[in-house]
Amino acid sequence: MSHSATGVLLSIVIFLTVTGLWFLKTLPTNTPQQPIDNNTQNAETKPILGATTTQASDSALPNADKLYGLINGYRRDHRLTPLTAHTALERSARQKLADMVAKKYWRHGDTDNSPPWRFFGQAGYQYARAGENLAFGVTSSWQTFSGWQASQTHNEQLLEPEYQDMGIAVECDYYAVYADQTCLVVLHLAQPR
Repeated sequence: MSHSATGVLLSIVIFLTVTGLWFLKTLPTNTPQQPIDNNTQNAETKPILGATTTQASDSALPNADKLYGLINGYRRDHRLTPLTAHTALERSARQKLADMVAKKYWRHGDTDNSPPWRFFGQAGYQYARAGENLAFGVTSSWQTFSGWQASQTHNEQLLEPEYQDMGIAVECDYYAVYADQTCLVVLHLAQPR
């Protein structure tokens, strides 16, 4: 590996460590999609790592509605069906977030190293394929979205054509104690059985 390649790899590792962005691969299978329409207002085009996306004006902390709009706009840009905000996946994302806060961990597996899929079932969502994206230390919806977009594995989750549904949970108050009003975001994506 050349010195410049080592520098790029080191930069990526530092980016992932500082932003707290991590990923979990999907579970395979397939079915069709169902759309919803979430608009982003006051948008402008901004390139991120060679991709063109829509950046909404974003002066507030992350929130689910802005993230739904950014994700679905991005999927439309790639000729994919938008995802439906599903109440069971919103519930599973909130349960995962609450579990991480209560048990003070930050990863896909819990303190017993159980995978996050149990939260999907506990929330009443039966999946054929599922994925989870996490973001920690973020201060806006755009920062959350663009961080996922810049990570190959997170981006694959956002653009998975088999997914039909998603749910998002955001926690900012608890994490203000640790990092000057930053947030933790959980995104659950799935294709129903």
